Amino acid sequence: MYVGLGGTGKSIYERTTYVKTGKKEHVHFVYAGGAHGGNAFALRVVTEDQSGDPPPPTTKYYHFDHLGSVTAISDDTGTSLAQPAAPPQHCWL
Repeated sequence: MYVGLGGTGKSIYERTTYVKTGKKEHVHFVYAGGAHGGNAFALRVVTEDQSGDPPPPTTKYYHFDHLGSVTAISDDTGTSLAQPAAPPQHCWL
């Protein structure tokens, strides 16, 4: 299930239920107006298992370059979670 922003095609909420494990994942997309090319700059993720006791939510921040490519992902403490192995390759025609 997802909830979108009208005709933009951008999500503000998604829920995924994994049939085999019963795990549910709730994702909230955070936007900042026209910044980041109108793309979400953060995701708040809450995961719950069949016990019904969800762990604390996590927030992931996406860092973009001037072309809109994700260059890094960090958590709410500023700790880097992921960086591409190589800089993004952009094709110039």
